[in-house]
Amino acid sequence: MRTVRLRSAQWDAGAMMESLRPGDLSVDSARLSKLESFFWFDLCAEYDSQVLHAKLVEIGADWSQGFHEFERLWYRDEMNHYRGFRELYRGLFGVSDRQIDDRLARRTQTFQGLEGFLETELKALVLFSYDELATTLAYSRDRALYRELGSPRLLTFLRRLIRDESYHFQNAADLVRLRYLGRPTEVLGAIADCVRHDLEGHPYQGVFLFDHDWEEVPSAFFEDVGRRLARHWGLEGHVA
Repeated sequence: MRTVRLRSAQWDAGAMMESLRPGDLSVDSARLSKLESFFWFDLCAEYDSQVLHAKLVEIGADWSQGFHEFERLWYRDEMNHYRGFRELYRGLFGVSDRQIDDRLARRTQTFQGLEGFLETELKALVLFSYDELATTLAYSRDRALYRELGSPRLLTFLRRLIRDESYHFQNAADLVRLRYLGRPTEVLGAIADCVRHDLEGHPYQGVFLFDHDWEEVPSAFFEDVGRRLARHWGLEGHVA
C-alpha cells in the first residue's frame, strides 16, 4: 500500500523566544507598540489550533491513518509555534501569563458556517493544503518586518515558521495526490470553495481556519493561492 513520507522538524520555539526583550530589537518603543496587534493575532491563530484539533478528533475518527498521522504532526508544530509567540509577546510587551490567558479566554470561537469545509477527509485535506499554503506565503511576506526589528533570533524563528508551514502544506497536498486526485471535480470544487470564502471577507472565527484578515489582503492573493494549489496537483486552469 502506498504511503506518504510526512515531513517534520522538531524544535523548541518557546526556548528560542524566552528572554527576548525590547532592548534586543533595533526599533524604538513607539514602533514596537504599533506591532502589538500584529503579534497578538499570530499568537491567537496558533493557539486556536487546539480548537481545530478537538473538532477533528470529534468528527474524523473514521478517517485514514495517513490523515491522523498528518494531523498529529501538524498539531505538535502549531502548539510549538504558539509557545514561541507567547514567549515573544510576553517579553516584548511586558504582560504576564495571567493577562495572556485572561485575554485568550474572552475571545469568541465558532465553527458556524465552516462545517462544510470539514465534511469529508477530502475537503479537510484540500482546506489544510490551501490554508497552510496561504500561511506559508503570508509569513514569507513578513520577512521585511522581521528584518526591520533587527534580531537574528527573530529571523531564525520566522524562517522555521515558514519551513514548518511549508511542510504542512506539502504533507496535506501529498495526501490529496495519493488518495483523491482521481476525483478532480471534487478537489477543484473544494479549492474554489476555499478561495470564495476568503474573497467574501469573512472575519476570523477563532478556530485556526481562514486566519487571513490580519490586514487588508488583496483579492489577488487568495486567487493566486488557489491557482498555485491547482497547478501543484496538475489541475491548473480550472479554478474560477
